[in-house]
Amino acid sequence: MKGTIDMKTKPDMNLTIEANNVNVAQLLNLTPKAYVEKVKGVQGNGNVQAKILVKGIYDSDTRTLPDISGNINTQNASIQYPNIPKPITNINLISDFVKGKTKQEFNIKKLSAAFGQNPISITMSVVNFDDPSLTMNVNASMNLAEVKDYYPLEAGTALSGTMKADVNIAGKVSAPDAMKASGNMEF
Repeated sequence: MKGTIDMKTKPDMNLTIEANNVNVAQLLNLTPKAYVEKVKGVQGNGNVQAKILVKGIYDSDTRTLPDISGNINTQNASIQYPNIPKPITNINLISDFVKGKTKQEFNIKKLSAAFGQNPISITMSVVNFDDPSLTMNVNASMNLAEVKDYYPLEAGTALSGTMKADVNIAGKVSAPDAMKASGNMEF
């Protein structure tokens, strides 16, 4: 971390927080409590690069926060759930975000992974966090019988067959009936 915090009246921040080689397993330990049970015992390999910029005044009286922006990326990472025979591999992520007074965006420019010979890729953009507008593309090809080899399923769940998808979705999350969707899904 580097930068300044001017304390003349309210904290005025100009900070850069940078991590160039954080192990995926270490990041899993930072999971919010609401999701801890879902990732308990998950092992990870690979490194994540992150850069976060914090700029502006923090005022607890008016609940004013500084602008925050940054990016999080990883290449060729993997994760493996406990008691599951195979890891999810070739995880690649390129993302950025901005939460400021005039702009609020979260972008996944690339998220790809392999469940064995089953590739999945996603791009996504969320704009305006108060009334989110979502744009997403999902492209996947999956042998459903192999899902259990990579991801824990609920007891008694059995999958078979194949699924192929190339789907685009766009619209306001608050109005799901008005969202536009196009593409193909084959089961």
